[in-house]
Amino acid sequence: FKGKPIISVREFYEDKVSGEMKPGRKGLSLTLDQYQKLVDGADAINEAVAQDGAEGIVAALSPMRRVIVAPYQGKLMVDLREYYCKGGQDAPGQKGLALTVDQWKAISDNLPKITAAVDVLQGGNPVASAKAASSTPTGSTETAELVSGAPGGVALSEKRFATAQSFKGKSLISVREYYQDGSGAWKPGRQGLSMTTQQWEDLVANKEQLNGAMSEKKECSINLAGSVRRATVEAFKGNWGVSLREYYEKDGKSLPGKKGITLNLEQWSNLYNNINSIQQSLDSLQQN
Repeated sequence: FKGKPIISVREFYEDKVSGEMKPGRKGLSLTLDQYQKLVDGADAINEAVAQDGAEGIVAALSPMRRVIVAPYQGKLMVDLREYYCKGGQDAPGQKGLALTVDQWKAISDNLPKITAAVDVLQGGNPVASAKAASSTPTGSTETAELVSGAPGGVALSEKRFATAQSFKGKSLISVREYYQDGSGAWKPGRQGLSMTTQQWEDLVANKEQLNGAMSEKKECSINLAGSVRRATVEAFKGNWGVSLREYYEKDGKSLPGKKGITLNLEQWSNLYNNINSIQQSLDSLQQN
C-alpha cells in the first residue's frame, strides 16, 4: 500500500454487481513491525484461548494496537483492535476485527505461509523467522511414552501432556490435549486445565486418595486450593476417570464447567507415576 508492504486482517464482502470479493470496513492493516509482534505473541494468544480468556493485553502490536482474548456475548473472541485515548483512558476504536476461535486458529495455523508471502513481497528479505504459533512448552524431557515431535513434559497419551510452564510471570502446571496443525506443529487445544502451584500441590497431596478411588472405582472429590476447581473420580457412560475441572454456581448448585479435562485410567496412571518428574520441572522453572 503506497509502496509499503502491509498485512491486512480484514472482512471481505461480495460485490452484488461484479461478484468480486472486496475489502470491507472491519479489519486492521498491520505494518511489518506490527505483524512481527503478532507472530511473536502467537504463543501467548493461543495459551489465552486455551484458558478461555485472559485479563488485560495479551499482545501489544503498537502502543495503541492490541490483541485481547475475552468472552463477548457468550463467545470467546480474539480481538485485534486500535485504541484511542478518551478522558485520559484508552478505549477500543472502530478500526479492528473480532475473530472467533476458529478464525484465529486459521490465522495461527497459516502464519508460516503468511510470512513466506511477506518474504516474497519484500524480494526475499524475511521480516523474521515465522515460528509456529505454539512453541514447545517448557517441561521435563522424560515422558511416559515418547511421541515424535510432540510437546515437552510428560506424555499422558498420544495427544495429552502434562507440562510445567510460565504464563504472564506465573508458574503453572498444564494438563492439556494438543493437536497438530497443517504444518505438523503441536498446539494447545481447549480441553485441559492450567493449575496454579497451590492447586497442583493440593493434587499432589491427595494423589494416593485419588489413585485409591480409581482402583476401587469409587467416587471421590478434592477441592484444589479452596478454589472452584476440583479433582474428581467419577464414572461417565460406564468409564471411570479423574476429572480436573472448574465448577460454577447455578441455582445454588455447583456444576461442572467446560474448562477442564477427564483422564482415563491409563492417562491418570501416567500422570500419577510421573508426578516427581513434573515437580522437578516446576522447581527448575521457578528457579530460572
